[in-house]
Amino acid sequence: MKILPVLGVFLLSGVLSAEAFTEKELKMLRRDTEIESVRSMRVKSKDRQRSEMVEINTFRDQDQQTGFQLYALVEVTDREKESYLIEYRANQAEVDSEFTGEEYYELIIPNGEGGKLKVTAYAIQYGITDEEGTFVLLAEEYDDVDTIAELKERTAQVYPIETTMKHYHMYGNGNEEESIRSTLRNIYK
Repeated sequence: MKILPVLGVFLLSGVLSAEAFTEKELKMLRRDTEIESVRSMRVKSKDRQRSEMVEINTFRDQDQQTGFQLYALVEVTDREKESYLIEYRANQAEVDSEFTGEEYYELIIPNGEGGKLKVTAYAIQYGITDEEGTFVLLAEEYDDVDTIAELKERTAQVYPIETTMKHYHMYGNGNEEESIRSTLRNIYK
């Protein structure tokens, strides 16, 4: 019966399914998961529409392929000094089997009629969902706020224009790395 131990090792060392995690698994996931950087920039679309973009770069164990989720709360301020809150929660897109563990997200915030926007604060949480659908926080990053509650209290007005989030994951293609892009649905709404 040598197959049972080999099968057990295979199941434990492979992709973790979205299940209730042990403390040891959570410690490993937190150690191997990070938000490397968050930056904002102004971008123009092909039809010359201006938007503010928040790019979130993340890393995680390449063997962990499913169940990851990003939660982004972003405060933007317009020319009239009015502040708005964007809240976007999205499940990662399916990743290629040659996934390298590197991925990034782009939250696209159209400027609309109000003109130029500026990102003035954000709270980003990155984690995984267990089998009950509970979000398990693995990494977080804040700018100009200390908590999500503080950001929500500070800026209650919801941004009136629909935003979009794109997900890119890197995969190995021989000696080169390439990325695959997906548009993610906001599951917050």
